[in-house]
Amino acid sequence: MAQKKPASQKTGYAGCIDVIRQSAGEWLSDKDAEVLLEEIDKVVQRNKTKGKLESIEDQVLNAIDGATNAMKEAALIEKRNALINARIKEQVYGYLDGFQDKAEGLLAYLGGGVKLRQGGKLSIDAREKSIVNGVLGKLINSLEQKKLLPFFTSGELDDDIARELWALGEGRAGITKNQEALGIAEIINAAQTELVGMQNRAGAHIRMMPGYIVRQSHDVGRIRTAGQEAWTQFVLPLLNEEKTFGNMEVAPFLEEAYKGFSTGLHMKQRGEEVADDAAALLGFTGPGNLAKKISANRVLHFKDADSWLKYNEAFGQGSLRESILWGVESASKNLALMEGFGTNPESMFKTLIGELKETARNDPEAFDKLNNWSLEALYKQIDGSARIPANRTLAAWGSGIRVLQNLAKLGSAVVSSVTDIPFQAAALKYNGVSLFEAYSNAFANVLRGRGDAEQKEIARLVGSGFQGILSDIASRFAAEDNIPGRMAKLQQKFFKLNMMNWWNDAHKSGVAVMLSNHLGGLKDMDFATLPDATKRMFKLYDINEREWNAIRSTAWERDGDWYLTPDRIGGLDESRMKEVYSLNNLDISSESSRELRKLRDDLEVKFRTYLTDQIETAIPHPDARVQSLLTLGTQAGTPLGEAVRFIMQFKSFPIAVLRRGMAPFVYGNGAESFSEALFKGKADYAGLAHIMVASTVFGYLAMVAKDTVRGRTPKDPTDPKTIVAAMTQGGGLGIYGDFVFGEFNKYGHSAIATLSGPTVGQFEDLARLYSRAKEGDSVAGQSLRFMMNNTPFANLFYTRAALDYLFLHNLQETVNPGYLSRMEQRIQRESGQHYYLPPTQVIPYGGR
Repeated sequence: MAQKKPASQKTGYAGCIDVIRQSAGEWLSDKDAEVLLEEIDKVVQRNKTKGKLESIEDQVLNAIDGATNAMKEAALIEKRNALINARIKEQVYGYLDGFQDKAEGLLAYLGGGVKLRQGGKLSIDAREKSIVNGVLGKLINSLEQKKLLPFFTSGELDDDIARELWALGEGRAGITKNQEALGIAEIINAAQTELVGMQNRAGAHIRMMPGYIVRQSHDVGRIRTAGQEAWTQFVLPLLNEEKTFGNMEVAPFLEEAYKGFSTGLHMKQRGEEVADDAAALLGFTGPGNLAKKISANRVLHFKDADSWLKYNEAFGQGSLRESILWGVESASKNLALMEGFGTNPESMFKTLIGELKETARNDPEAFDKLNNWSLEALYKQIDGSARIPANRTLAAWGSGIRVLQNLAKLGSAVVSSVTDIPFQAAALKYNGVSLFEAYSNAFANVLRGRGDAEQKEIARLVGSGFQGILSDIASRFAAEDNIPGRMAKLQQKFFKLNMMNWWNDAHKSGVAVMLSNHLGGLKDMDFATLPDATKRMFKLYDINEREWNAIRSTAWERDGDWYLTPDRIGGLDESRMKEVYSLNNLDISSESSRELRKLRDDLEVKFRTYLTDQIETAIPHPDARVQSLLTLGTQAGTPLGEAVRFIMQFKSFPIAVLRRGMAPFVYGNGAESFSEALFKGKADYAGLAHIMVASTVFGYLAMVAKDTVRGRTPKDPTDPKTIVAAMTQGGGLGIYGDFVFGEFNKYGHSAIATLSGPTVGQFEDLARLYSRAKEGDSVAGQSLRFMMNNTPFANLFYTRAALDYLFLHNLQETVNPGYLSRMEQRIQRESGQHYYLPPTQVIPYGGR
């Protein structure tokens, strides 16, 4: 019970204000006292409702004590945040000093650049991905080492894992008596604790709360379908009212919560939203906004684990495993945004844009660049705004149709992906690995797959090689989509069956191990004697001499080979950090220890960003900048947004190849423009020549492989049309080359339909079928072909030939007699090919 404070001589409202001011002292202004009085009144009224009839005066004094302590803490947080934000703002301007074009600099700061700049690839987007990969890599590796990974991935223990996570927060571990569930929960809890610590050191104020499982996800579609009343009636009995509502009124709280969850606004990442208590909320905006900020931060606290499970099953976005992944991604976005733009990222970003425009007011060209849609589009891509559809129904239909195109068209994606190999070799060569070693490693990846246990461990410690477990590879082929749950699961299954999961993990693991081993071999070199290629890469990721000294001191050996992995940086003790960073005069106190931990965080993330970003370059994946270009800044769920996403389907890979695979050899020697690179000798001509020749060769090999699985002889490699097709296939079009030169475009699609993506081409086919049927022409054969080309799972490369000869050829010949003979003649005429086993020798005229 709080000690009583001196009573005011005034009465009524003024007297209450006076009591509050006397109790709180210098921390409260009159305006703050008025706000606090309103909150105290709510406390009193709620306690009366609950039958808590102790002294009103004691209630008021207790409320004043709590609020005063929160405000004192808030003042310290606010002061700390002001210092953090000032430092980060100076950091951003220091970064932009390296760019004459400030808009280009901001784009690079957000999503990475292609030119040789100090820290030019250490973008917010790349850092966010490295944090996600680092946390998940450690989590999966720990599960693997303790032989718990099969229990985790199966999903059979999800309920017990959730209960153990809840119990861990309350200090009651082991309540389920299930040792596997407890072990998994402890590993998940360690990952969550690590992320919380990193966010707090970056400026957040998060307290681990008892009874925490994972960050709750909310399925917008399910919540909307239920409606506000049904959702409220469902959720209210599950909640711990004291923790959830505090001194707020229940109905308005849940009404605002429903609005946030049903619109998807909760998906947007903001640095200030990571706070979980009143002091932190005050600290982000100042005491005067107490009620507003508490109302804005709507968190549901459940009674127990089973209540959480019940809500998650009804309104969550997937299983416990998916919720864990979503929580890690969300926290990583928060962390990367805070490290890039401070504790209020959106405000900082808008402030910077405004100040830069003001500086450029006498330079119309520079002003227009800063006013370009691409900056805001990229920021929205990174902070999550781009993932919130304007119309969820339209967005769901659009993404569902695009998924069906994936399932019907990407059965041979792994065969087309053989063109990854020259880009992989080129990326490793750019990092200082010899071309011979790079190609040897690429071919070895195909043979060893994901590798043995030791290789898997190294890759996961780097932060790679486990994407197949997460099934997160659809972005290689399509503009970003929020895929409906069932369609997402179907697509995940498909990418396992077409072997793209295996292909990506095999090559990412191989590149991760090679880069780690390559850098480990340099451990005895000081910064000045490092190879030029390595120093160039360190410049792009802002790794300096003292940071290299810290990194190389963590080298570790296995079977005679040395490796450098980012996880070892977290093990550097304070004395070593003080020595490396020349901080020997720094006293070891709680504050200095916090700063040293922050230095370790930054260095680990920076080194992992270098490694994971180069792995994504070696096996080209679209980054946020590519995704913002693919969507042109449009919002999903709008007619224009969906049209753009249909047009750009399957084009993410070629754009990623141009940006990631080829740009380093154009700008990597310091060129400021494309013309300067090519015509003033600043391009890496040898590197470009290698890519052009090798990608053409591998493009032809991809074409041969696809023809072989269809049962056809290879195209003539000396035919100019074949050479052009191979250059296009291998030089960036990849999967889209199947539509420009492949089977999907052999039946008269217009140029516009071909360029507009597979869905538009299919609508053109439907229109043509309708037109011919209306005129009385036979459309049986064309209708069958249309259905075959749009049937999910029917075109898997290892089953299509058998399916053709056992069923489809016969069916086509039956509905369209003479079709097979005409098909063989057309293929011979157009490409000079024939079948190893002609279908006409198997299927009689007219079919069986």
